[in-house]
Amino acid sequence: VDNTLCGVEGATHVFSPQKGADPDMVAALEHGMLNYQRVLSEFAVSDISTIAGGGAAGGLGAALLVFAKAEMRSGIEMLLDVTQFDKKISAADAVITGEGRADAQSAHGKVIWGIAQRCKRAGVPLYALVGSKGDGAERLLDTGVRKIFALTDDHSIEKALTEPRETYLATAKQMFREIFPEG
Repeated sequence: VDNTLCGVEGATHVFSPQKGADPDMVAALEHGMLNYQRVLSEFAVSDISTIAGGGAAGGLGAALLVFAKAEMRSGIEMLLDVTQFDKKISAADAVITGEGRADAQSAHGKVIWGIAQRCKRAGVPLYALVGSKGDGAERLLDTGVRKIFALTDDHSIEKALTEPRETYLATAKQMFREIFPEG
């Protein structure tokens, strides 16, 4: 992901609410992250507060840059290169990927974003099957995702949680009928 350590787009503000942190917890965690950033800055050669990806893995990205002299690279890009993704999709009619929750953060270097970039470049339509859609999920449509199908589009979150198999199958069937209407 491309999040910085701190701030509104930083690791704490973006990821801790996804993990259940309330506003007070976010404030306390951000205070700790600011301290962590201050300590790292004592060892850094340059300003680490603005490094895209410094907030990855809870700030591990910044620590690796400072202490291991690592190079910042997109994890999904590396994975797609290693697996020869471009070659594998060259003859594909469509690609389907998934994510637990599609939201504004999904378009910031996450798996779905990386796959969307490659599919867009190859001219292969990409469809996403996700658990739910949050604010900003539509931004994925600008990155190359043709359509997002969420388990909670036609079902309640309660049903998706209590009857996951049935909800998933119903949503997947709807998706495949729409993608391949003749088959």
